[in-house]
Amino acid sequence: MSWRGTVLLLILAGVALGYLFFSDRTRTHPPEEPLLAIDPNSASEIGIQEGNSLISLTRTNGVWMIGNAQSGQSDRANPSLVNSLLETAAEIVPLDILRSQDLKDKVTLASLGLKNPNRSIAIRAGKKETLSIGSEGAAPESLYVRLDSGKTVYLISGKIASIAFRPIQEYRDPRLTSLSPDHLDEISFTTPSKEIVPQQLLLKRDQKGNRGWLLESPVSTVGDDTAITSWLNSLLASQIIRWMPEGTDSASCGLDTPEALINLHEEGATNPLVITIGAPTPDATGYFARISDRPGIGVIENKVSTALAVTPLALRSKKLTQVEFDTVDRIEILNPSLLSLTRKADNDDWLLSEGTSSNVISGEKVKEWFDQLQNLSASSFEAATPEHLMARGLSETNLPATIRLIARLSENTAQENAGETLLAEYTFGSETNNEIAVRQGDAPELLILPAASAEILKTFSPPIPASATNAPTPAVTP
Repeated sequence: MSWRGTVLLLILAGVALGYLFFSDRTRTHPPEEPLLAIDPNSASEIGIQEGNSLISLTRTNGVWMIGNAQSGQSDRANPSLVNSLLETAAEIVPLDILRSQDLKDKVTLASLGLKNPNRSIAIRAGKKETLSIGSEGAAPESLYVRLDSGKTVYLISGKIASIAFRPIQEYRDPRLTSLSPDHLDEISFTTPSKEIVPQQLLLKRDQKGNRGWLLESPVSTVGDDTAITSWLNSLLASQIIRWMPEGTDSASCGLDTPEALINLHEEGATNPLVITIGAPTPDATGYFARISDRPGIGVIENKVSTALAVTPLALRSKKLTQVEFDTVDRIEILNPSLLSLTRKADNDDWLLSEGTSSNVISGEKVKEWFDQLQNLSASSFEAATPEHLMARGLSETNLPATIRLIARLSENTAQENAGETLLAEYTFGSETNNEIAVRQGDAPELLILPAASAEILKTFSPPIPASATNAPTPAVTP
């Protein structure tokens, strides 16, 4: 062999040795560095295999979904569990490393449970990495694992196994729904059960103004936004404590004659989400339920019963018709004489008048009184029938006390009342059993308030007559 051939063979041998040396190093993770080079936020697929069981998780539009190979159906996965799995996987640091040359005698892939591993976790975060799980290590709560098809064996904490390997049902999202009250624009709540009086609550977003809630059935009125949001949060936060086996008969769970039907319509959605609440479970741990966008029958925790007991009174506004203070130019209080409060044009003060007498009231005092008026709260409601009007002192034969809120649309008019519009009118009846009824305009309902609410009519004393002072009487501006 020529000297050129000898040199070439030496070069090739060096390259081969270098490849073997560096190849082994590149497939061996340095100590104190994470074993899996993954970013939990970029993960898109997870496969968890244990024996013949495979749990497949896929992120779709930011939502983790769990697939069922047997039924071909999918459901939302538990986001907390998936995030915990990914974060734990990203934090795995080898406790010890066994390289290929260390695997000899009694220490082999087979003896460590890694030749044909029974369990594995595959994560795709850009690239796919598979962690094969072997037998327990010598250290407490540790496991032998292998990364992809590498020959190196790592000893790691067993925490990842306790999180990953669990029944498939535990991977299903325990939340009843992922909908948010802020994104709902219509709600229907029906209780068709024969054991209670059937009723239907229908709530819709007001498409004008601040998009508050309106109660359209069983009465048409303004909803209490705070109460409705609290009710929805309570309902939607209900947890599914377990799932029934596939093929469970819906009739045996009371879902053919449900306790409640709830339709939740999300903004922009074509069809509503339907939640069907069935019978209580025999062990009294919850209620059977079916959710239209999820497969199977679940059991909702017992505390959902509080949300199911909601009434129209609990969700409707109990306040008077709300008016913006800045839109009011004049306030009339009839009790029994007529007091008039008129906003002054040149400053924040108001002019309190009765007949030809008047004096100035600060804007702060008027605003404080106005806020008290707007915050009066009813304890119940009655139909404004002739019988109720008579009993509450609101019949035509009485002289009820009245508050009128008036806006002036034009300040330059030929007639005194031209350009004025009535914003709201509240008529107070007489005290009965420590209660007082208030009717808003000619509304078909009466608000029943505590009798002390009538004190709002007495806040402003009649103005001091002009003859009792040395000051000239200010002109009354209508």
